[in-house]
Amino acid sequence: MTTTIRIASIEPTVFFIREGGTLRQRALLTLHNDGTAAHASLELRGEGVAEAIPLGLVASGQTRHDVYLPDIRQPQPLTFRLLASAAPEQERTLQDERTLPWQPQKHWEVHLIQYAHHDLGYTDLPSNVLQEYDGFMDQVLEFCEETADWPEEDARFRYQCEQNWSVEHWLQNRGPEAAERLAYWAKRGQIEVTALFGNQTLELCSHEELVRLLYPAFRLKRELGIPITSAEHNDIPGFTWGLASVLAGAGVRYFSPGVPQWYFGRGEGRVHPLWDTEAALPLGIPAACWWEGPDGARVLLWSDLHGAEWQPYDYDQAISELPDMLRALDEGGYLYDMVSYTLRGGHRDNAPPTIRYAYLVREWNRRWAYPRLINTTNTPFLRAFERRWGHTLKTLRGDVPGTDYSAAASCTPQETAVDRNTHEWLLNAEKLATLAAAGGEYAYPRTTIERAYRDTFCYDLHCWGFHHIGGPAMDGEWSEKASFAYRAAALAHDVTVKATNALADRITYPDKGYYLTVFNPLGHARDDLVRAPLRSWSPC
Repeated sequence: MTTTIRIASIEPTVFFIREGGTLRQRALLTLHNDGTAAHASLELRGEGVAEAIPLGLVASGQTRHDVYLPDIRQPQPLTFRLLASAAPEQERTLQDERTLPWQPQKHWEVHLIQYAHHDLGYTDLPSNVLQEYDGFMDQVLEFCEETADWPEEDARFRYQCEQNWSVEHWLQNRGPEAAERLAYWAKRGQIEVTALFGNQTLELCSHEELVRLLYPAFRLKRELGIPITSAEHNDIPGFTWGLASVLAGAGVRYFSPGVPQWYFGRGEGRVHPLWDTEAALPLGIPAACWWEGPDGARVLLWSDLHGAEWQPYDYDQAISELPDMLRALDEGGYLYDMVSYTLRGGHRDNAPPTIRYAYLVREWNRRWAYPRLINTTNTPFLRAFERRWGHTLKTLRGDVPGTDYSAAASCTPQETAVDRNTHEWLLNAEKLATLAAAGGEYAYPRTTIERAYRDTFCYDLHCWGFHHIGGPAMDGEWSEKASFAYRAAALAHDVTVKATNALADRITYPDKGYYLTVFNPLGHARDDLVRAPLRSWSPC
């Protein structure tokens, strides 16, 4: 035989198939044949391993072959012997032999979480963005229905509602039937609604606002039975320590902040990381810890890669990209055999949902046992992660100071000052309205107070203008953004004036004349200077 075949390389891959009830690992075998085509086979020898794999006819020159090896779960040296013959019936002779150190590959679970990053503004006027999300939520329900009966549960369409403002607006504009449909799919696990109203600039929030950010979601829980178990806070490098206690105190167990990778230069060292990556968590790969609040309550924190979402268009792109992504995790010291990646329906914020990931996952899992792709949402992924790895996680405590968005707020000082003062005014307005309503003649203005808080929420959202700053659209966007601060202040003032008037009307004064009646909303005596307009401001 004039054939001389050499083993050029044997590369393990992350791919496994299930064959006859057992797992076999795909490896890439590269051969170099200096002679004529020959029939070849590959023998494996190792501890508990002894088998031959037919390779068929090996052509001249360099060829690559997919070979499926036993699923070897212990590190060991593995010997590969290449045998060949000119004809299939002839006895084969040894051509080459290699002994390689063999490391087991993880049985990867790759959880895919589809969402849209919520920016009230940035891509369009806030009012237009709200209407756009109404259409998105309609599509989400349609995709849930389209895939509901698929036998492949992991492939069914699932959607993570990143923040609550879009859901709230959609429900206000779609009515009771939409609410029932949302509740149905949420209880089935195909839609998850998160706990927070929005992606807030938390430095602007008062203590009261920090708690009230959960009110809209928990109203859905009370009224519709929708589970609220996770929270997100994305695209913002920084979150206040008290948030851990607020979430845990409300029964929210999982917190998945999407720390923006672009802000820190993607490893370029342009900006100092927001935490000590050696002592706390890495930034370049997903990471997890227990985040313990000031009161000792804790949540499981999953540090997401905001700005590094995976967005494969189809199966071919997925199979091309995923092996390198998983290899990068291993090289970065990622310890776990399961990971989640966020997905969007398009390469932008406020992107629409897409059903293509459902079809991609179904095609993928019909072929591969591992890596297994799973369409999911935060809670199922993190619940499974906690069961498998929660006991190994470190506990971290403390604040993660904010960066650019708090600076953005200082670039609009007048509106930000109004907003900050309104946080205090609203607390006072609530106290005075409660006292006034206790007399029975004044109706507690719940709706007005809730509207005022919604406006402060919307001003405190992290979006401070358009992606490309300038032009009439930017002016319109800022006009709408600023209106949240001014309207909240007006509503807080309205409640305060009407409540104090109601209280003053019940006071009997000793003599005729004009009186200035002062209410102190604090819990201690004060001797401050009081200022009042000579003519009352409207509304009153």
